[in-house]
Amino acid sequence: MAELTPVELEYYQQGMDQNQRMTFMSHYNSQKKDRVIGLALSIIVGEFGVDRFYAGDVGLGILKLVTFGGCLVWWFVDLFLIMGRIDEVNRAKAHEIATMVRHGAVAPPHLPPGGGGYQYPQSGQPQGDPRGYANPKPRGEDGSPWDEKW
Repeated sequence: MAELTPVELEYYQQGMDQNQRMTFMSHYNSQKKDRVIGLALSIIVGEFGVDRFYAGDVGLGILKLVTFGGCLVWWFVDLFLIMGRIDEVNRAKAHEIATMVRHGAVAPPHLPPGGGGYQYPQSGQPQGDPRGYANPKPRGEDGSPWDEKW
């Protein structure tokens, strides 16, 4: 099975408005598994089941861990199967996210009020810390935190 194509992603987004599409892509991109990472894990530490843990197959991961990759036979077979399994996981995740976005169960990516940028006061001059922290303590004439000179 091959990696998800743009046509498949478009299929999952059918009937969504622009905000829902952005929400879908944001959540999908943050949760999808990389097939190359899965293959690398399978090659390097697959005999311990790490590749199956990465794919979300916890039960199979535990079995591979306990049996040392099925005496390395299972490890060898998984070298050829793990990328297809990760593709299946990504398709299932895309379907799940699309369903949740359509039903409003997934919130859009959070932006602070005002669109996420620093809003300058009406005077045009920034007041206080742009990150929203309290104003710093007054400083002395030379910039030191003390008003008095020692």
